[in-house]
Amino acid sequence: MIKSVKVLLGVLACLMVTDGYAQKVFVGYNDQVIIDASAIRHTTTNKPRTTSATNTTGGRNDASDIASMENNQWVYRLFEVSNTASWGVDWLTAVKGCENWSENGGGWRLPTHKELMLMLILRSELEQFGITDWLHYNSFSNYWSATETSATRSLVIEFKYLSMNAVSKDISNFSPGDQSNFGYRCIRDIR
Repeated sequence: MIKSVKVLLGVLACLMVTDGYAQKVFVGYNDQVIIDASAIRHTTTNKPRTTSATNTTGGRNDASDIASMENNQWVYRLFEVSNTASWGVDWLTAVKGCENWSENGGGWRLPTHKELMLMLILRSELEQFGITDWLHYNSFSNYWSATETSATRSLVIEFKYLSMNAVSKDISNFSPGDQSNFGYRCIRDIR
């Protein structure tokens, strides 16, 4: 109960803080749904789309690896959010799925933990522009972030209960029912 209250207070604090900023969601060229994070701490340096990590080994902890904590320090200034979510995958499959996704010319990547948190905070605005399907089969849904916390763990955000956890990157050790709730949604940096 106390943990739930702490999580709820944390989310409320985030919502109150972000209300004072000018993050916004808008539709760009070719019906792209874009998050503008230029009013908060952000970067305009292109983020990498790949990692040297596997589900059992950590990646390089530097700016050349999307899984690094260094890449989680800032959100990208403008990024497009994909309309499609994929389910039932481990972490590396999610990273590679975004890296190889070719919709509208490619260039997609898995969001960092902070970018995924911003998507959670702006979820209702994203839904107004057709980015739905947040809850897989009307249940809770865990979304992978690119951000590693260790060689075998990555940050996940659970979208129904507004919680975040570091969980095993290899979900083969979870029951089949749990696996369907591990998904990902790609983003693309807008230059």
